[in-house]
Amino acid sequence: MLSCLIMELNDILEIRQFKGLRLERKAGEILVWGKLKDVESVCPRCGEEAVKPHQYYEKRVRHLSILNQPTYLCFIHTLQRCLACNRHFMEKVNFMDSQRQYTRVYERHVYEMCRGQSISRVAEMEHLSRDEVKGLLKKSWFRATEKSSA
Repeated sequence: MLSCLIMELNDILEIRQFKGLRLERKAGEILVWGKLKDVESVCPRCGEEAVKPHQYYEKRVRHLSILNQPTYLCFIHTLQRCLACNRHFMEKVNFMDSQRQYTRVYERHVYEMCRGQSISRVAEMEHLSRDEVKGLLKKSWFRATEKSSA
């Protein structure tokens, strides 16, 4: 039964590079513990594929709410070291921008909510601060202008 639930959860999340392994409900939040898959580990400087894991970080990334509760994807994100040029870089994932705490889908969701409601109302509904909502709006606005100028 649990494996069936996890399979359906992965279908709902629709994130190709993330595989949900278990759910946890904690302090009014839903944590989806999982692992990354099919990540790109090619050195951005020299293009070599000869990389070695250097350090591991536990990431907690906000995603769309499930059952009206804030939902987070939790996984290990690896800092890689290129064996050719010795540069350190994070595994590349396509569902979030580097050094962000939100998935791109969640950023779009907040942006769309703000089109019809005040920032304060969206912050309250999404359990975020006003400054967090403003930061998400700024990021979404820059992304939208990049697409329109391309």
